[in-house]
Amino acid sequence: MIRSLTKKSWLALSIAVILAMVLAACGGDDEEEPTPAPTRPPAATATTAPAPTTQGPTATPAPTPTPAPTSTPTPRPIKTGGTFNIRISGAFGNEWDTYSTSGQFSAIILQNLLNNLTYIDAVDGSTIRTDLVERYSISADGKTITYNLRRDVKWHNGAPFTSKDVNFSFTRAKNGTDPKAQAMLPRLRSIQSFAAPDDYTFTVTLSQPSASIIYALSTPFMLMYSADSQDVQGAWKQNPIGTGPFKYKKFEANVVTEFVKNPDYWKKDAAGRATPYLDGITYQFITDQALTFAAFRAGRLDCTCGYSSDMLPEQKDEARKSIPNVKIGNSASMNILFFGSRGPLANAKVRQAISVAIDRKTIADIVRGGGLRYPPTWLVPEKMGGKFTLTDAELLRTPGFRLQNNAKDPADFELSKRLFQEAGVDPASLNLVVIGVPQQADYTEALVTLLGKAGIKTTLQVIAATADRTARLLRNDFDIGTAGGGQTLDDPYDQIVNYISSTGANNYGKLANPDLDKILADQEQMLDFAKRRDMVWDLQRRMFEWATFVPFAELTTVFGVHPYVENLPVSRAFVVSSAHKFENVWLNK
Repeated sequence: MIRSLTKKSWLALSIAVILAMVLAACGGDDEEEPTPAPTRPPAATATTAPAPTTQGPTATPAPTPTPAPTSTPTPRPIKTGGTFNIRISGAFGNEWDTYSTSGQFSAIILQNLLNNLTYIDAVDGSTIRTDLVERYSISADGKTITYNLRRDVKWHNGAPFTSKDVNFSFTRAKNGTDPKAQAMLPRLRSIQSFAAPDDYTFTVTLSQPSASIIYALSTPFMLMYSADSQDVQGAWKQNPIGTGPFKYKKFEANVVTEFVKNPDYWKKDAAGRATPYLDGITYQFITDQALTFAAFRAGRLDCTCGYSSDMLPEQKDEARKSIPNVKIGNSASMNILFFGSRGPLANAKVRQAISVAIDRKTIADIVRGGGLRYPPTWLVPEKMGGKFTLTDAELLRTPGFRLQNNAKDPADFELSKRLFQEAGVDPASLNLVVIGVPQQADYTEALVTLLGKAGIKTTLQVIAATADRTARLLRNDFDIGTAGGGQTLDDPYDQIVNYISSTGANNYGKLANPDLDKILADQEQMLDFAKRRDMVWDLQRRMFEWATFVPFAELTTVFGVHPYVENLPVSRAFVVSSAHKFENVWLNK
């Protein structure tokens, strides 16, 4: 039974076999089918109103962003106490700054230490819910957002949460000078200014109406840090304070993180009961899937839902056999490929030639047992209800994704050769450095092997330390990078803008394309959904030609939850979401 592709000999053999034969039409996907993203009716014109019917000026077909109660009544009495044991797999868990390019996915952990002003509902993926604010309103012209902060929120050290803290957080996110801490910057470009007229009011002024801003400000990355946390990437991490349901207890890099209950947490559930219900959370750092599954089956983990691909398809079946009433959760995840700009990679035709040569279908068929969703895309897939992605039919007509007899179309290899010739580059002369991360090693091993089969020589360097990898990327000391990720909202400003914008935090090669920058800017100001969708479709088609950031592989993330875990969403719209807020989770045992 295939469990992973960390054995290079098996990988090479698998690829050789697949490349040597024409595959028959494959059967159904073995993974759980993710919950489709909700169908969203277009938003109406924004109006000023401090009432819960406040609406944002978004062209995304979403329900009116209505402030709603954070907690919902439990159907039966809850049990308090106990420690929630969860697996975390990525090195991002060591970097506790959600505004940084290397640490933004620490939001999975930090949502229990910190809070958002507002957040996106974990299940429907579109409803905006209030967190640190009583309410918010958006002006009729769509250019001013006013937040009215809660007055009962305190930091873990007893200090009140005020607009001073919000101003500090927005300043870091929007105006920070540290290049390592600018992950939010492209999402916040439409912000012209912000102000704190009093301790419990905060206003954001936009340079023009924005279709995505209210959602960007509600992602798990936009957590609020204390104004006293001047050195977020340094001293703050040694003894972090937050406003969240849990307090810091212990951290050992690559080993464990422990939080304990905040007895003074300000949030109540719908029945008026204090939250959180748990005594604490323990995040265990486990990168190996076999060890993770063994710990889950033995009861040492209550949930394998830390991030990444936490269970293989065959482990899902084993879990159902060995754990009565086990809950199997799912969400979509993607693996992306991006280019640096050294030497010949500054030429778009060279980048396009490499992208076209990648055998994505073979990767989908063999990595992690096979059955990965195909074709991969940048946005929420069409099959899951995505509203901005190119259709599967169009993707399957796109060079690099075309199939013949359910295998990669040989025409793609011929096109790749022509592109190299037009660029005046001999692919045999290349020796490209591919940078990967340990938890995605099987993907990058497959990539390197398949590019070699296509006549493109590469060298794989797996870098475990997040800081080391980020430093390499920031100085453009690489040729190809890969990373796993998951959507936080169905919008180009979720992933695309950071990699494609000329000033994007993840545009490590600093490859500028004024035409793409203009489309990015224009679609962001377009509040008519149909027109905006057409613009985003055009953007994606041009992105294939520019080829700095391309879809690589996509899978359904599958994870297991023991049956005694209550109030944890198992079917989620997105991988990185408010589902990782555990204030309402309790253990029924």
